[in-house]
Amino acid sequence: MKEFGNANHYKVLYSALRFCLPARTKPTQQTILGRKIMKIPFPAITPPPQNTAVEPVSLPAVTEKELSLKFRAGCLALYLVETLGEWTRRRFERIMNEDIWRDWLHHVDLPQPVQPISEEDLVQMRELRAAIYVVVQAVRRGDIPPSAELACINGWAGKAPPPVALDSQGTGLDPYTRVTQHQVLALIARDAVTLLSGPLRDRIRECASTQCPVLFVDRSRRGDRIWCSASCGARLATARYRHRHASSSHC
Repeated sequence: MKEFGNANHYKVLYSALRFCLPARTKPTQQTILGRKIMKIPFPAITPPPQNTAVEPVSLPAVTEKELSLKFRAGCLALYLVETLGEWTRRRFERIMNEDIWRDWLHHVDLPQPVQPISEEDLVQMRELRAAIYVVVQAVRRGDIPPSAELACINGWAGKAPPPVALDSQGTGLDPYTRVTQHQVLALIARDAVTLLSGPLRDRIRECASTQCPVLFVDRSRRGDRIWCSASCGARLATARYRHRHASSSHC
């Protein structure tokens, strides 16, 4: 067998490589086929540290204008759903106290409860609101709604609504006089039952704006409405125009 190199070759190779090694690193010897071969230990490579923490997404603060009451949904039950802003994003409350609740009741032509509104009353209102939202979204997707939310709506709808009576002329309705908060919630729940069991069920839409997603009833003739309001569609169109204009200016 032809010999591979000689001792002088290894001495030269070792002398050249020893200057390339890091401090305190010594080559070791390994015997292969009876010959001593230098085994060069390479320093361990430490991978750079990786930042695995997910940066939180910064959402804009809720403005006073956004906290104002909105009435874009087109029916009573969805007007209540709209009192929570941005269900899929920031989820901010618009009905924060009794005064705002009574103001909302006035705008949707519902009677004012005679007793003071407690925090428990507001909690029950929010529970009904959440149940309507969950059931409506399930129906829109073609899913079976959760039983707990269905029971919430049916429970309130089964309560006695405010009584009706003719006025002194016998030709109109006498305004509600002694109405409770529970009776008001019963009216809203019954409207949800009517909406989901009637022909307008297939006209329930979600606004096409990802920053809005308001649920509304499409009452247009063609049934192809995608915006909760004209202003909402105009804002998105304006934003798209500004984006295209900014992109073209950098070309």
